[in-house]
Amino acid sequence: KPGSKLNSLTVGLAFGFGWTPCVGPILGSILLLASTSSTAFQGGFLLLVFSLGMAVPFMLIALGVGSLEKKLTPYLGIISKIGGVFLILLGILLLTNNFSLLISYGYELFGFLEYDQLLNFL
Repeated sequence: KPGSKLNSLTVGLAFGFGWTPCVGPILGSILLLASTSSTAFQGGFLLLVFSLGMAVPFMLIALGVGSLEKKLTPYLGIISKIGGVFLILLGILLLTNNFSLLISYGYELFGFLEYDQLLNFL
């Protein structure tokens, strides 16, 4: 039954079970970096950026779901197929040990963010 407490608990447990292996190593690494920072501000800044990176996408999705749901419904099949092809390509990159290509393209695409200066700031 949609909206029941048991259903919400079950979905939350499933989400947490699937999410933990993804978030755990990253959060652990950031906590390690934060604990070895020279100042509390630097450690706090790392944790703030991590928290924003987790929260902002969910908030934007939550705000946009209601208005976009009716517009996207006719295209869900196409969106699912494009997502499936993307996941297959990611799998091929992982199997052929070429995942670094995707990372290097990402650095080129988002080079305007000047990652090196951000790392020097910390």
